[in-house]
Amino acid sequence: MEQQWILHLKNISYNYPDGTLALDNLHVKIPKGQRIVFLGPNGSGKSTTFLHMNGVLKPQKGEVYYEGQKLSHKESKDLWRKVGIIFQDADTQLFSTSVYQEISFGPKNLGLSNEEVKKKVVEAMEATDVSKLQHKPVHFLSGGEKKRVSIADILAMDTEIILLDEPTISLDPKHATELMEILEELHKKGKTLIISTHDVNFAYSWGDYFYIMKEGKVLLEGSYQEVFKQQTLLKEANLEVPWILEIYYDLLEKGKIKAPYPPRNKQELLKYL
Repeated sequence: MEQQWILHLKNISYNYPDGTLALDNLHVKIPKGQRIVFLGPNGSGKSTTFLHMNGVLKPQKGEVYYEGQKLSHKESKDLWRKVGIIFQDADTQLFSTSVYQEISFGPKNLGLSNEEVKKKVVEAMEATDVSKLQHKPVHFLSGGEKKRVSIADILAMDTEIILLDEPTISLDPKHATELMEILEELHKKGKTLIISTHDVNFAYSWGDYFYIMKEGKVLLEGSYQEVFKQQTLLKEANLEVPWILEIYYDLLEKGKIKAPYPPRNKQELLKYL
């Protein structure tokens, strides 16, 4: 069966006004309904890639396709209706007086009726467990609460694709776990989830397909089996091997473990032991 590509960035190049080359002939295809990870150090082009996926930036060279349809520059402006983005710093995204007003902003701009807007907002608040905060000013929220409201913003718009830029950064373990539970529910509903991060341990345990970036290019791509065995290329991208793989390879070499495939998480590793 032929793979369904929901989003395709073809040979994209982009220079910032100061002359910095952010993307250099970038070519990526996003499979529908999967969990995609863009891994790379700061400055590798991950965030700039996201802004092209969302239509905030227009490619200076190259083309953008959505569900197989090539988008004109004018059409790419409307990608925000299909591709929601959750920024690394929630304060960049949140600006309304109250949580309810914040979450209702997107659906209102989609031209939905008041009744539809209310329905979308209530569903988004329930999904992210922020209903009790709906009348609270956004600037009084904690970091974890702001992150959940940022996600509710996008859920209320019901976009097909959700981009998350460094989603776990600055979150404590409790809030990071809550975030992952929300993402898992979205994945079950068929949403296409795309994350950028330099946290290889989180990425390895979560992603279905990986793009390793360096200096505005894709250095390596593939499934976790294909990508994380390329240790030399990971080091070239200034990325470490996930700790769980280091333990696995060490035990394998010493003959202390037999496993049909590398473990993805601590639970799988413990099963092998």
